[in-house]
Amino acid sequence: MEIAKATRHLLARVAVRLGGVEQLASRLGVSPRVLKLYIEGHEAVPDSLLLRVIDLVLDDLPEERSGERTGESRASRSA
Repeated sequence: MEIAKATRHLLARVAVRLGGVEQLASRLGVSPRVLKLYIEGHEAVPDSLLLRVIDLVLDDLPEERSGERTGESRASRSA
């Protein structure tokens, strides 16, 4: 999947998770009309906007336990 298509897909999925384009647009500080243009591929998504969307996704993830971020496996921790 090309980057632009993956970015549009990510925007659409996050919009659904937040309750719609209007809600995501509000969180990102852009108009719903502009966000729809990005999702539909009529305008390129600015890198700064993509990074804010990624932050929203990451903020929604459960907290990582110590050691998991560094790739330390459970087996090596229990050995």
